[in-house]
Amino acid sequence: MKIYEVYVHIIVVGVDHTSAPIALRERLACSPRQISQVLRFSQQVMQESILLSTCNRIELYGVCAEVGEGIENLLRVFSESRDVALWELRAHCYSF
Repeated sequence: MKIYEVYVHIIVVGVDHTSAPIALRERLACSPRQISQVLRFSQQVMQESILLSTCNRIELYGVCAEVGEGIENLLRVFSESRDVALWELRAHCYSF
């Protein structure tokens, strides 16, 4: 019997009151309907995902096999679903 090891990583990309100006946080903030849209985008590139949105932060968590690729994919999800330039997100987002 062969045993396969599969490694997955839980990653997060987000902004909060310490990393991004309020104008950017407002553009990334999501109504309930918009949350569904962001999650539909993320389902195309992540095995699983969840969006956390509060008054001071918004974070997108994802499950992926490759951390670097996963972070780039989540940045693109934010960029495309919220119409924010990728360079602007890179300047203010944190990830781990």
